[in-house]
Amino acid sequence: MPSPCPGMDPYLEDRSLWPDVHHDLISQIRSRLVSRIAPRYIVRIEERVVPLGDDDPAIGILVPDVSIHDSGRFEAPTGGWSTTALPTLTAPILTVDEVREAHIEIRAGKDGRVVTIIDVLSPANKVVASGVRNAYLDKRNRWLNSSTHFVEIDLLRGGTRISPPGVILRPTDYRIIISPVEKRPMADYWFVYLHRPLPTIPIPLAEGDEPASLELQEVFSEVYDRARYDLQIDYGADPPPPELAATDKEWLNDLLVEKGKRRRG
Repeated sequence: MPSPCPGMDPYLEDRSLWPDVHHDLISQIRSRLVSRIAPRYIVRIEERVVPLGDDDPAIGILVPDVSIHDSGRFEAPTGGWSTTALPTLTAPILTVDEVREAHIEIRAGKDGRVVTIIDVLSPANKVVASGVRNAYLDKRNRWLNSSTHFVEIDLLRGGTRISPPGVILRPTDYRIIISPVEKRPMADYWFVYLHRPLPTIPIPLAEGDEPASLELQEVFSEVYDRARYDLQIDYGADPPPPELAATDKEWLNDLLVEKGKRRRG
């Protein structure tokens, strides 16, 4: 069952769904690129590990809200022990001390040289003063100061975007940046909107090779269908924050009514 939205589905930005969406997007992008550029290139999913402090501002995004309940003084149940005895305390068993974030590396098949990096942003990448964001900015700057092409895909409306100093960019729902080595310090900014399909973008490769086409809308549709997100989303409710502009909210309501996902009212 396809998404009712023509492009990115804002309901998938929910923090309970996004980690799963992010994982599958990365995998599907890799799969599609392999079919286009192998064996000349190798496409790998790599991880970066970021230590996370207890007071990191991204902790609320990365860790679900937890309630701790203490039922009081510990006593053996009347009538002896049984397998149905209730716990006396519910509390976290794990602490989060690191974050693992995946990205795609395209490597030359002959020598393994990294040619292109593709990164799909996570919510923590867009939280100001977060260690996850700072680590990403550091890695991003290294990529941009290397001989590696860089592609950044931002399919999240929330959070603070990374913008070039002294440049005011137009407001947009989603954004893609493509930075071929030969264009630096310039880059191509793709402004993507809720009511339009996701674009087909060129993935730069080694000198002398034409860029590979990546049909983001087809990738997204495959991810949505395969995971059956239609069974996990309540389209009768509003999408997760940030709140849509009045015109976008009206457009989305009309669309969902038309697609049979919501009653008019």
